Amino acid sequence: MGHSENFSVGEAQLMGSLRPTRDAIITIDEQQHIILFNSAAEEMFGYTESEAIGQPLDRLIPKRFQPSHREYVRHISETGTAHQKTGKFGEIFGLRSNGDEFPMETSFLQFELPGKTRLTIILRDITERVEIERDLHTEREFISAVLETAEALVVVLDSQGRIVRFNHACEMLSGYSFEEVQGKIVWDLLLPKEEISGVKHVFQELSPKTQSNQFENRWVTKDNETKLIAWSNTILGNKNGEVEYVIGTGIDITQRKKAESLLEENQRALSTLLNNLSGMAYRCRHDKDWTMEFVSDGSNELCGYRPKELIGKEAMSFGREIIHPEDRQKVWEKISSALKASKSYQLVYRIHTANGSEKWVWEQGCGVSSPTGELVTLEGFITDITARKRAEALLEGENTILASIAMGANLSDTLDQVCLLIEKQCPGIRSSVLILEGSTLRHISSPTMPEGYMQSIDGVTIGPSVGSCGTAAYRREPVIVSDIATDPLWAEYRDLALQHDLQSCWSMPIVSTHDHVLGTFAMYALEARSPLTEELAVIRVATNLAGITIERNQMEKTLKQAQQLAALGTVASGLAHEIGTPMNIILGRAELLKKKTADVLMQKGLTIIVNQIERITKLMNQLLRFARRSPLEPRLVDLRGVLETTIELIHHRADRSDVTVETCYADECQFTQGDPDQLEQVFLNLLTNAIHAMSEGGVLRIDMSLADERTKVTIADTGTGISKEDLSSIFEPFFTTKPIGKGTGLGLMVVKDIIEQHAGSISVVSEPGQGTTFTILLPHHENS
Repeated sequence: MGHSENFSVGEAQLMGSLRPTRDAIITIDEQQHIILFNSAAEEMFGYTESEAIGQPLDRLIPKRFQPSHREYVRHISETGTAHQKTGKFGEIFGLRSNGDEFPMETSFLQFELPGKTRLTIILRDITERVEIERDLHTEREFISAVLETAEALVVVLDSQGRIVRFNHACEMLSGYSFEEVQGKIVWDLLLPKEEISGVKHVFQELSPKTQSNQFENRWVTKDNETKLIAWSNTILGNKNGEVEYVIGTGIDITQRKKAESLLEENQRALSTLLNNLSGMAYRCRHDKDWTMEFVSDGSNELCGYRPKELIGKEAMSFGREIIHPEDRQKVWEKISSALKASKSYQLVYRIHTANGSEKWVWEQGCGVSSPTGELVTLEGFITDITARKRAEALLEGENTILASIAMGANLSDTLDQVCLLIEKQCPGIRSSVLILEGSTLRHISSPTMPEGYMQSIDGVTIGPSVGSCGTAAYRREPVIVSDIATDPLWAEYRDLALQHDLQSCWSMPIVSTHDHVLGTFAMYALEARSPLTEELAVIRVATNLAGITIERNQMEKTLKQAQQLAALGTVASGLAHEIGTPMNIILGRAELLKKKTADVLMQKGLTIIVNQIERITKLMNQLLRFARRSPLEPRLVDLRGVLETTIELIHHRADRSDVTVETCYADECQFTQGDPDQLEQVFLNLLTNAIHAMSEGGVLRIDMSLADERTKVTIADTGTGISKEDLSSIFEPFFTTKPIGKGTGLGLMVVKDIIEQHAGSISVVSEPGQGTTFTILLPHHENS
């Protein structure tokens, strides 16, 4: 180390003690010339000690700083401000030998030697530190700028929950400035009361080992609005393992949550709508499989398949397996044509359901294209219109049948049309129509029913437990039997029905416009079950059509008979006037001659004349009765008394024919309103016909009982019976099964006419060789 000539040994020893330091040490004299320049100074400034000794200190300072630096050093030397202590001058710039400037940190040490004042300057190159600090400052400025411009909320809390940092986004959201919240406890200022305890608890459980956590809470703004915020927190700890800061980064999700809630509500509403629609919404590809990408829950009701069974490549092919084979090509062509024209499509076709049934469906849909115009998918809706199709077919069938009725079609043929129409509406169902004649049901139509079964029930008497049809006619109300095998109504006919695979039967009475039971319409199923709602609706239509058909037929018969009777009345009146007197004269002369002559042969001939004239007179009287019918004058009639009087009249004739008369009366059924003389004529006619039918003897049984609030009288014989061909005509005028000369064919017509005038009905059941039974129903009246 070099030094000036007047540099004493003591000074050299003092300066030498400073050489080992890592800082640059420069000592100057009163003229600010360098007298000490250690090795660290050599390395820092790029000068050797010999090059530096004796040189002014300004040589080591950039020119622009030299005056101010020189003045400051002089000030220290003169005032002794830094005497015996180190004083930090601050950051200045040094100048290296190569002209580079660099930052330095300086301290001054002033000390006195005998007769001399020396100022030692200690310098440290802080280039690296300044660069680090500059980088750190830049980074902090960048982070600060990011935090202040970021849309995310950033809040920094100390370990006590006090707000240390509060970025611009926080200010904008909360309405508070950083100055207003700085140092405040976050939960006391911004959280709703109900959330404070929970947040405090979480805060107390934090530690530097806690991983970043996410949670949601609410802030209450300065304007008392509530905002929902999603937070992500990071914990910063100190060297002692304690929480120093909590950095919270948040996003205002108030609107998003509202949007999510609205979206969820819309999705729920859409899902509810789709699930409650009577049909299936879909999205599919335009291929012949109709590969489904989305199917609503309505698919289960529509075709019996759940959505997951229809969606995807492995699923059921809607196009090839569900659409009816006869309709597949038509559906493909119509949809393809609509898509080609960029139009929506509507079409009707048939499908096969999972259980094998057939349905009619209506579909509406359209193609969905990409922004480039490429077809992406098909979207649409399919609904079941089977009921509508059946209703249309039913209406068309009704109109056809009504037209047939109007044109006077055959009764049995028309009823067959009714049955076939209903069976087409209800696949798997068989049907029948029975007509009520008195108290018995007669088969008239059952085009698909087992013939043996219908023959077995033909002529069954109605009652409270006579299957479905007999009970329905008796009760005058629908009777639904879902299981023939177990229902007590079918006890007597169960084996017969099950033998023909008939498992359930739903019957409805056919009632006229005058509230008279005309018969029954029945539907049979080959399985034990209750009728569907649509089947009940169809059976009502069928019953109505059958009622119109039967009543129209009866009206035509009545009209025909009325026309015949009118003509008959006109003829009878003319005959009574024109031949009545001559016949009386002939009768009188014949009887006179018979008394005067003794000739046996002559008497026999005159007897024949008298008998024939009496027959003609009787016929004329019957004809006149029709022509001159007078209205009834009803009064309370003792039916038992009328029957017993009539039986007394035919008693001798029954004895001569070897006919036994049996009676059975129910006391409570004795009275009705009517004309006793006309009722006596009814019973006399029926009893006489019964005796004529038992020419070789037999039993004549007369019963009277109460049936459905009506008095029922049955007159049964064991005679020759009536064939089925003749049975339907026995109440027509001039129809008789007796030999020529033995009957006029007017008796039963008169009987029917009188019964109907009494608001009653008469029916007949007969089997050739086994006998005939007439059943009369009359209104029942209490004897008051």
